[in-house]
Amino acid sequence: MIGETEEKLQRLRTTLEGLNKNVGQARGAIDDSAGAAGPGPMDAPQDGHSSQIMSWEDFMWGVYQVESRVFTIFEDGVGKKFACPMIDMVNHDGKSTNVLKPTRDGWVQIIAGKRLRPGQELCIVYADGTGNMDKILMEYGFVDEGNQNDVAQLITKTTLSGQTGLGLDLAGVRAALDGFSTTDDEDLAQLRGASSRFAQTAIRFRMAKKKSLRQALRQLERA
Repeated sequence: MIGETEEKLQRLRTTLEGLNKNVGQARGAIDDSAGAAGPGPMDAPQDGHSSQIMSWEDFMWGVYQVESRVFTIFEDGVGKKFACPMIDMVNHDGKSTNVLKPTRDGWVQIIAGKRLRPGQELCIVYADGTGNMDKILMEYGFVDEGNQNDVAQLITKTTLSGQTGLGLDLAGVRAALDGFSTTDDEDLAQLRGASSRFAQTAIRFRMAKKKSLRQALRQLERA
């Protein structure tokens, strides 16, 4: 992990341990409920009600359905979460000026930041507009190449949007670049030979992270 201190890594380990504990408790509760139901067809009706027990796969499907459709919208510095069905149909564009705005009756509107041409795609910025490439990949599953938050969070301790950054100096950025074990040519060769979409995404992320570091290096050299 680029530029992470042992203190930050320990906080991350603690967070992961808590997440693993919560996941284990959820899975245990589902397994217990399945055992309590006893043998027999899971979908056999009893007194007009289905006795089907939720599987772990069904539970995780529900979690991701909610996760991908819940957005935090800030008003006057206060963030509120809204469940927005179909919002995942709207694509991400890091340069978009369109914003999500709640209405008084609980709906969410997409307000265009500038006049749109007929047929022009309506996009929004994911991750509240503050997410770097790591966050976009973890929460949405794609590589957001050219993410300017990524560069800002590499070389500043606190970004203009209030996000905590690594604050790397020239030596730190160079060390991060030197820490990669592959060259650009090797990345391209691996990308061409990748056998799965997941491998391609991982390689694209590595290539994009190198670009961010090089851009950060140029900014520091000009400063």
